[in-house]
Amino acid sequence: MKKCVIENIKGVEYVVKQETKDYEANLRRFQPDIMVHGKYWREGPLAEVRQKAIDILAEWGGEVVEPDYTQGISSSVLKEKAKNEIKK
Repeated sequence: MKKCVIENIKGVEYVVKQETKDYEANLRRFQPDIMVHGKYWREGPLAEVRQKAIDILAEWGGEVVEPDYTQGISSSVLKEKAKNEIKK
């Protein structure tokens, strides 16, 4: 479901499934201009993964865009609503 939504955003060329927490393989394969990731990885166990991704993207001038968390919006609730609409 998410992939379909993202694919239909104007300007999106590829949507790639990320199988691991290490983004290096996909970043080097596709060399994107922009990688979008939620801000929750700035601290904690994913902070090193984040820095590695930033460093790799910088090799070709790419950047990480980290949208703010939206209070009160749950992706799980949105998915459930979408499933219910499809069933109608």
